[in-house]
Amino acid sequence: MKTTVLFGDSLTAGRIGLAFTRYMPVSTEAHGLEGDTWLGVARRARRYLTGRFGQTHTVLVLQGGANDLLIPHMMATNDRWKPSGRSLIREETPPVPTDSEFLPLFSASLAEITRTRPEAHLVVCSLPILGEDLDSELNGQRQERNAGMESVVGKFEHIVWCDIASVLEEIVRQRNLSGDNGEPSYLLDDPGNLERDVRTIGTDETKAEAVSRSRHLAVTIDGVHPNGVGAQAIVAAITAVLPW
Repeated sequence: MKTTVLFGDSLTAGRIGLAFTRYMPVSTEAHGLEGDTWLGVARRARRYLTGRFGQTHTVLVLQGGANDLLIPHMMATNDRWKPSGRSLIREETPPVPTDSEFLPLFSASLAEITRTRPEAHLVVCSLPILGEDLDSELNGQRQERNAGMESVVGKFEHIVWCDIASVLEEIVRQRNLSGDNGEPSYLLDDPGNLERDVRTIGTDETKAEAVSRSRHLAVTIDGVHPNGVGAQAIVAAITAVLPW
């Protein structure tokens, strides 16, 4: 059986919000780690490729890099996030917040991965939206980084770019045009809410949607982690670039 192997952060782990992998129409093996940075995702994927990645695993999807921007931003702008942010940072794979540092490391990590298994079909996902205020400074930084990442990916013959951000942005824009949104400013306001959301929602789509509505959000429960609408949008973007 052909299997899509995914390495990523909390979006791929799927414990917070709804797991997008539950909607994948193909066999999926997910390796998500909450708080992981791009360097962490790439390191774990490369280690996997040197060992278990077999002939039946023909696609490797890499989803990561949001925490490189998000963790430093939350620690700088929200005092409640300083202890939590520090606990998430791993010494060997810290966040890389500046494009001038991140993009060369991103390129080098992709080169290492392709050297490890040149025959592997790789998909690299864009960073998702970071808050549903698409005009925020953070989302502006995210858009610039995505443009840089896409440019780097374009230099590799056997790596495909998957823009998960655009599909999420379009849904948010359509919701905003309807005028039925309030101010979508909620972005991980309290780290304590993460575990409360997990307990409240579990795997229930209806409960996830209720949390989103209470915060005036369209595709996420907290500005980052998807509800059912967001999870299915991510899946649509990924499956559109799979080779089967």
